[in-house]
Amino acid sequence: MGNPHVPMPETSDTFDTSDTSDTSDTSMPKNGAWIRVLLVLLVIEKVIQHLVVTVAFIFDLGGIRASLAHDYRFFLVAGAFEALLFAVGGWGVLRKKSWAGWLLLILALMDILGEFVAQGTLLITINVSFLVAMILLVVSLLYRSTRSRRTDSVAAK
Repeated sequence: MGNPHVPMPETSDTFDTSDTSDTSDTSMPKNGAWIRVLLVLLVIEKVIQHLVVTVAFIFDLGGIRASLAHDYRFFLVAGAFEALLFAVGGWGVLRKKSWAGWLLLILALMDILGEFVAQGTLLITINVSFLVAMILLVVSLLYRSTRSRRTDSVAAK
């Protein structure tokens, strides 16, 4: 009937072809390390961007204050504080803290909302800061998703 050295299934049901031990695809680590790296790079960009814009507000570089719909001092303080919080969130990701995903998610939303407030309209000019904040939002959600899956798999064991 068949080769006696090859194990046969006990029933005639279809084979389960899902093999979780396959490690042939090494393009992306399964543990979400690439998400952490991307998240840290985006956080570094956000910290630098907020610090540069804060300095630009202080010295009114390029007449940046005139481009705002509201008083620049609010954005100066908020931007400096947000740069600090982004740095804390990046540190949290590096230290694998559970709160880091939430913090970066909230900061990304604040950054997106801040663009609308700064420009004073719903029809804003899309700039690099806005695009990076949108990417940061998505990557933060992915990071939280991978962390919750790892937590669930550890709890199941």
